[in-house]
Amino acid sequence: MVNITTLSNPFPGLRSYEYEDHALFFGRDTHISELRQKLLGSGFLALIGSSGSGKSSLIKAGLIPSLENSKEDKEAWTVVVFKPGAHPVRNLVSALYGQLRKMAITDFSEDLSESDWSLNTAEQMVLTLVSALGGNKLLLVIDQFEEVFRYEMAVGGDREIRAEASVFIEIILTLINPDHALAYAAITMRSDYLDHCTDFKGLTEAINLGYYLLPKMTQREVREVIVKPIETSGAEITPELVKILLLEIENNPDSLPILQHALLRTWNKWSVTQLPSVPISVVEYEAIGTMKNSITVHAEEIYNQKLDDRRKNAAEKLFKTLIVLGANDAPTLRPTPLKDIVKITGVPEYQLIDVIDAFRERGVSFLSPHQGIFLSPDTIIDLTAERILNLWKRLSRWIDEELESAKLYKQLSTTALLYNDGKAGLWVNPELQLGLKWQKDNKPTAEWAKRYDPYFERAINYLEYSRKEYEFAVKSQEDKQRKALTQSRYLAIMGIGLAIVATVAVLYLTYLQAETKQALKESDIKEQVAQTERKRAEEQSKEAVVQSKIAEQQQEIAEQQRLLTDEQKQIAFQQREIAVKKEKEAVQAKLFANQSEDVAKIALAETQQQKRIVENEKLEVLKQKVKVDTLVLVANRQREKADAATEKEKQLRLLAVARSIAIQSYQMPESKDDIAALLALQAYRFNDKDAKDSPDVFNALSKLAESKTVLRRHTDIVRSISINADHTKLASASEDGTVKIWSLANMSQRPESFPLPKGVSKDLRSVLFSADGKNVFAGSSDGRLFSWNDGLVTAPPKVIRAQNAPVNTLLYDKAKLISVSSEGSIRSWKVNGNSLDSIQNVKTRHALLCAAISPDGEILMCGSTGGKILAFDLSDLKKDPIVYSGLEFGNQVSSLAFSPDGKRLITSNNYGSLYAWNLKNNAINGRGNSITGRHTSAVNSIIFSPNGKKMASCSFDGSIHIWNYKDILLQQQPVVIRDNDNWVMDLCFTADSNKLISCGADKSVRIWDINTDQLYAKVLALVKRNFTTDEWNTYIGKDIDYQKTMRE
Repeated sequence: MVNITTLSNPFPGLRSYEYEDHALFFGRDTHISELRQKLLGSGFLALIGSSGSGKSSLIKAGLIPSLENSKEDKEAWTVVVFKPGAHPVRNLVSALYGQLRKMAITDFSEDLSESDWSLNTAEQMVLTLVSALGGNKLLLVIDQFEEVFRYEMAVGGDREIRAEASVFIEIILTLINPDHALAYAAITMRSDYLDHCTDFKGLTEAINLGYYLLPKMTQREVREVIVKPIETSGAEITPELVKILLLEIENNPDSLPILQHALLRTWNKWSVTQLPSVPISVVEYEAIGTMKNSITVHAEEIYNQKLDDRRKNAAEKLFKTLIVLGANDAPTLRPTPLKDIVKITGVPEYQLIDVIDAFRERGVSFLSPHQGIFLSPDTIIDLTAERILNLWKRLSRWIDEELESAKLYKQLSTTALLYNDGKAGLWVNPELQLGLKWQKDNKPTAEWAKRYDPYFERAINYLEYSRKEYEFAVKSQEDKQRKALTQSRYLAIMGIGLAIVATVAVLYLTYLQAETKQALKESDIKEQVAQTERKRAEEQSKEAVVQSKIAEQQQEIAEQQRLLTDEQKQIAFQQREIAVKKEKEAVQAKLFANQSEDVAKIALAETQQQKRIVENEKLEVLKQKVKVDTLVLVANRQREKADAATEKEKQLRLLAVARSIAIQSYQMPESKDDIAALLALQAYRFNDKDAKDSPDVFNALSKLAESKTVLRRHTDIVRSISINADHTKLASASEDGTVKIWSLANMSQRPESFPLPKGVSKDLRSVLFSADGKNVFAGSSDGRLFSWNDGLVTAPPKVIRAQNAPVNTLLYDKAKLISVSSEGSIRSWKVNGNSLDSIQNVKTRHALLCAAISPDGEILMCGSTGGKILAFDLSDLKKDPIVYSGLEFGNQVSSLAFSPDGKRLITSNNYGSLYAWNLKNNAINGRGNSITGRHTSAVNSIIFSPNGKKMASCSFDGSIHIWNYKDILLQQQPVVIRDNDNWVMDLCFTADSNKLISCGADKSVRIWDINTDQLYAKVLALVKRNFTTDEWNTYIGKDIDYQKTMRE
């Protein structure tokens, strides 16, 4: 099924508002004014509030735009926003350097956040960077300041982290010192961390000067939060729903993120089920589960639709890791580095990253860091909102299980310590059985246990020794019971023999008594049978007289129905005398043609008399003739323009009607009355030449034509697909450890399967046919390359240890294979039969995510996680690459592709935005042009059709977008295909450009018909009738002339 193009969602959901969202940020005008006065008055602002009260949004989307747009303050501001994280000094330096790069200040040639520096020199480094930022007012915004304390607690009071926190606070206090203030500073912090500030000298005093406790929003302000973003986006909301939401937030004042999440989900539901003219209502709000259940409904959608069984297990372990048993046995959030989560859970890093990405997508934001920030082993993973703990029912159950597990381990560890000290005994049932079940079900690791008690080995040894001692005691008791049982058996056998003899005698006497009683009962029964047969013969002689009087009353009814049929024969002979009177009026018009000759003679005489006057005015006549001719020409042109405008207006009217009826067709439920099909077909005809450019027409036709084929032979995520050179075969690579070869001529045919050897990673990330189609190559998550001969299915592949990280991309350049890895290495290989001989091995300092070769085969473009593109010379990869950077690249370039003519490069970033870059001699020339129709999550693949007319992209948001490439910069809305059950990982076109093939996390390969003309023909073949006049007037309109859909 294909989705309808919708308005942009104005709500951020669980994430905070960013600076870019300030046009949609409402309800805080009073607070913004007070914050500005506090900051400008003291130079330091400490915005304090509870979790989920909107502190970060108020600063980023409220205070900062207010300062920049202030008419009172003529001096410009430089604003640096960052979170302290586990390494606040390092993150401050990195943020300052990033601002220098944005301002194109090039005095600093290398990334100081990664340079060789120490805490002793950190303050001087920060002062140098602040000085380099120039004369503007500098505002440091330190969001979620409590992280300075939280991450120290998360790693158990690490001395290095505490030392860095102390240096960080000293630097901030130095910068805002009123005696020589170098910067303004604003922090946001949760109120429950205020006590921790007293541990740092000078911090409490600074907070007291700039303290601002965020007030509870009034009902009027909350109403603005709900209504104004919707109105700004061109939609409406019913008063009834507004009233319900106000009541919900009044009862739960700290639920602003949950309100924003519910509004985001309600908008999404409304945008795909209603026309833009219909207000958002309670129907859509209740459909998403209301504020009470929207978190659970949304989380369960992600958990069930985007995660396979392995990743569901990884998700459970991940979320359990983020919760620890706190004071009073209450659950406490514990932000944890990714590398520690891997150790604690025992889950591979790539599976955890897949889960984290699913729960931090744009529009989801359950986990932080938010989408677009690269996940390194040191990245700290956290929940974005604590309320999720209580509102997601599955997570609440996981928390209960984790807390019970932690309690049992702490009890076990304490008892083990007491046992070593001689103060406690070994565990026995029921404690022992509970402990063994806990060990079997949870499989605890030393890293997990270290969060509660570091003596994991002692506790497990104690549990194991308790088990052995218990089993030994049970076995000893069983041996004693076995001996006693043997002795008692002999006595029991003798007693049983005597009892059997006595029982037989008693049974024989009982049998004789029963025989005598039975003979007496049978003689009494036979006397009662003869008396009942006498009474039946007397009652059958009284019923023969009654039925002779009924046949005489049915002959009087048939003569009354003959008199009613002779009155309707005199009406049809009165309309024949009207057509004879109109033939006598055409003879009198021929008498007036002979009277003009006399007039002509008189005129000739007058002409001869005035000949001299005419000759004198001849030149003036010629001039007037020129003027007349000119006026005639202008009039003709104006008439042509008017006709063209009329035709254009008519065409625009038809296009608007076409879009409307296409949307109606798409939204109609399946039925047998052909209305949906007729509407879709008529929309196509109204569009005429523009039909191929209309997403709405495509949506309607595609739904009715059932335009996809789904192939399910893999058992895990399908990561990559490739078509051979002659477009007869398709290869698909999956995490199930197989490459499957499909026949494009017969997709229903069972595919050939190339399995991997035993003992290697089964997680395949890329696949590619060789240029001659004789070999199939695949890259794995552990850096191996596999090479098969396409004609030898059963033969084992050639295995090469190529790189040390996932091989994300395989490319073929003439006779060379290029492999690109996420560790930043690029290798070229010579294909020698089924073997690969290394040519060059280049290592960069960038994590590479994607790559593409220019059409002329001269340049290799690679996208990286640092928001950069690296251009390599394919003739010698070891030459220093040209490095491009820009805001359009975001935090990572997730995918890129050259246009077939080599004149443009298309890139995508981690936010789902796509840009087109002009190329000159394979070099980026100028700024990127934004492409309309962005994704809501990172893009995985960008491709062009073989005929160069189409461009397509796929994304983690589960959608496929298709553009007409010639109109790519004309604000053209793409066709959006959302009929995927999960992430879409890769795409390719068939040779005729009429079909698009995709693969993804739903373990399937899907083939889509995307030729609108062919879809039209399929739907037309299904329809058996035309519109009736009433149907046409209802759906199309009375002002448009009726047309037959089924042309004869």
